[in-house]
Amino acid sequence: TQPDYGIALNLTVKLINVLKNTQKHLILNCHETTAESDVGGITKGAPALTGQLATLVPKFFQDILHTKSTKRDGDRVYLWDTEQAGPYIAGTARQIGAEIDQDFGVLWTAPGKKI
Repeated sequence: TQPDYGIALNLTVKLINVLKNTQKHLILNCHETTAESDVGGITKGAPALTGQLATLVPKFFQDILHTKSTKRDGDRVYLWDTEQAGPYIAGTARQIGAEIDQDFGVLWTAPGKKI
C-alpha cells in the first residue's frame, strides 16, 4: 500500500545515512533494470529498486560502477564501467580509466574524491 511504501522509503534512506555516517567504506550491490521512456521509446537503466528508490539511492554514492563481462584472450573477465556506457548509469570523480578490472583496491588508492 502507499503508506507502507512511504515507510519503507524513509527507513531505507535512514539506513543508508546511518551506514554512511560510520565513515567506513559502504558498498551497495544492486541488480539493474531498464525502462522505456514515454518519449521516443528510449531505454534507460536504473537500479532494480522500487519506485523513487531507483533514482534516490544512487545520489548517496560518489562512485557508481556498472559490472559487465567480456572475453579477454579466450577467458571471461569481469570489469567495471566507471563512465556511462549505454543505458546504465556509472560514474566516479576518481582519476581512473573508463573501464577497470573489478578490484576495490583501485578505488581505495585512486586520486580524486575520498571515499
